[in-house]
Amino acid sequence: MRDHQSQIQETGAAIVAIGLGDAKHARSFRDETGITFPLLIDEKRTTYKAVGLRKANLLDLFKRKNFIARKEAKASG
Repeated sequence: MRDHQSQIQETGAAIVAIGLGDAKHARSFRDETGITFPLLIDEKRTTYKAVGLRKANLLDLFKRKNFIARKEAKASG
């Protein structure tokens, strides 16, 4: 079975992660997760603001829709 990254690349698209930390945190995240796609750093949250995302708080983690999304993401690998 092909992985999701291969399927996305076949369409001509690419996977890119955008982190909010600094270079040290990005390296640590890459080491811990083993991701192979580009990891960009956005300490000022410029890209997040451009697409209308906001900061989450601790209570957001416990919202039903987030629980369902985590469960679906885990099930899909």
